[in-house]
Amino acid sequence: MDALFLDLAATPVLQALVVAVIAVASEDATTLAAGLLVGAGQMAYPTAVLGLVAGILAGDVGLFALGRLVGPKIRALDLLPPERLDRASRWFERFGVAAILLARCVPGTRLPTYVAAGVLGARVPVFLATAFAGALLWTVAVLYGVSRLGRAVLPELPGLHWVFLVSLLILGLNLLVVRRARRRPATAPATLPVASAEAAS
Repeated sequence: MDALFLDLAATPVLQALVVAVIAVASEDATTLAAGLLVGAGQMAYPTAVLGLVAGILAGDVGLFALGRLVGPKIRALDLLPPERLDRASRWFERFGVAAILLARCVPGTRLPTYVAAGVLGARVPVFLATAFAGALLWTVAVLYGVSRLGRAVLPELPGLHWVFLVSLLILGLNLLVVRRARRRPATAPATLPVASAEAAS
């Protein structure tokens, strides 16, 4: 994998594309690997930011689209009382921007929050603008910190192979979390903002 990125070093557009595709599957592992590659001088900082933001935003839009897809079915099947959904929708209309930004920073909350945004009918332009801002700010901050760490640590190590071993470990942990989350009741993501709405009322 490190040889792939080294071969692509002369073509930043392809580097960014590879980063974006991998980030859709696991943004944490990809951000770590990209940051260390930036620290090692094998990837430009703007290239890493572009690829990560594109991949992260694609994943966020996918979760939102999933919520938009299942939202009408939830209402049609009366899985939740209409008044509770309406109350949650009003809550999300008031606090949705803050919830989306907070979910970007708090592990484990992005999937339920972004799916709920789609289910509750959050406005598309608002969601896209907020998700983009959150992804950009989060990527710039984390990538800067990891790249600084890479500049300090990488000269003491023989090569880049360990970077991808760490990335694979993080990816494995992420997949384990996703598998455990899928075993939870299907209504858990949809009920999260409802509970918040009731607490706010």
